Amino acid sequence: MKMYVKTLLCIAAVLGIRAGRGQGLSPNYFTGGTIHVVPSSHQDIAWMDTPDSCRRFRDLHVITPALQRLRESRDFRFSVENALNLYEYLDRHPDRLGEIARYTREGRLEWGATYNQPYEGLYDGEALIREVYYGKKKLQKLIPGGRFVCAWSEDVPGRSMQTAQIFSKAGIKYLQFSRFRPGVYKWFSPDGSYITCWTPGQYEESGRVIRNAANEDKRTAAFAGKLAAFNTYYRSRSLKPDLIYISSEDFSEPLDYDAYFTKWNKEVGEGRSDLPGISYATGADALAALSDGHGKIDSVAGEYPNLWLYIHGPTHEKAVRAGRLASRLLTAAEKFSAVAAAMKGSFTDYPQHLFDEAWQRAIYPDHGWGGVHGDSTDQIFANSYVMAAHTGDSILRSQLRLIAHSIKYRGKGSPLSSSIRCPGRVATRWRRL
Repeated sequence: MKMYVKTLLCIAAVLGIRAGRGQGLSPNYFTGGTIHVVPSSHQDIAWMDTPDSCRRFRDLHVITPALQRLRESRDFRFSVENALNLYEYLDRHPDRLGEIARYTREGRLEWGATYNQPYEGLYDGEALIREVYYGKKKLQKLIPGGRFVCAWSEDVPGRSMQTAQIFSKAGIKYLQFSRFRPGVYKWFSPDGSYITCWTPGQYEESGRVIRNAANEDKRTAAFAGKLAAFNTYYRSRSLKPDLIYISSEDFSEPLDYDAYFTKWNKEVGEGRSDLPGISYATGADALAALSDGHGKIDSVAGEYPNLWLYIHGPTHEKAVRAGRLASRLLTAAEKFSAVAAAMKGSFTDYPQHLFDEAWQRAIYPDHGWGGVHGDSTDQIFANSYVMAAHTGDSILRSQLRLIAHSIKYRGKGSPLSSSIRCPGRVATRWRRL
């Protein structure tokens, strides 16, 4: 079902590049440039199986093999779409942090700068901010010296109006995304801030002809076809002749084109081919090369509505409502916890650990509701929202009581206790979600 929906949603974008940009069949504009092949693997939290099974797959078939490839080849690069995949991996392999940190600092291993890949439109603004707080900020603390400047949202067909502003303020410069008319864009927020984005159209479909090529000659012909399709687009904008190719699909494993690239570049260097050079790249490095000041990059602004709203909005109304309640309760709890700490003159008792756990539950559900064993996945997502809301409710109540009891009052009892009203007993209200 997911593949069927994906195919329908990407047809218009794919036709756009074939009909509107692929009139010239010559790839000659790219001669002297580079094809940046970005190895990655699209990973929902679940969808292909249960969350636990998908965590095991990412360990055994994605991240561990990618680390092996990085050990074997100095030229290899790999991009993991989000920070959560790293945290889950380190839960299973805490001893691998040193190796991971080394490749990350070298710029050969990239971690997407957001916590995961959510439906942005389902979250309050503060929850979207926590995507970069538990993404880029936490990554920087975990791996000092790493560059976390590229976010990934390879599957979600929608952007919120101020996502670019949140990313920009967090120091995230780039976005690799999908399900939009192919090309490179500056995506602006209302305040004038922007991020530079690349989209191949639809991440899986766009690379199918290359991945499925029967031999190297046919793969080279497929790459040449990609160059021809973008020839007019790049030429008309005087863009730097650097094409980005995202090599990714659901549950894909790290590729090995080492020998193929060596042969390709040898022929280019010896003048036996008018094709550009080809090399591995991370998402950030590929976009940095393409957008270094050459030519005109198209601008877009505003909101790109979530085309999958019908799937995971109305049909998961109770869960989504619990998620929004969690965001609002946690935000309020943080404010009043700060007030209580200021009144005490110390933040020693500020419940930061509880907030960290609760916020990560509040933003845990990504775009992969449903799927294989989707009934259990959806329940896990819903429970995550409810637990976050319960924590926010509990902290908020305790801090309000503390503040109320701190007010100097000569009468009997607490002066404000009867006035404290929180939005519902979460545990009771959502017990049967």
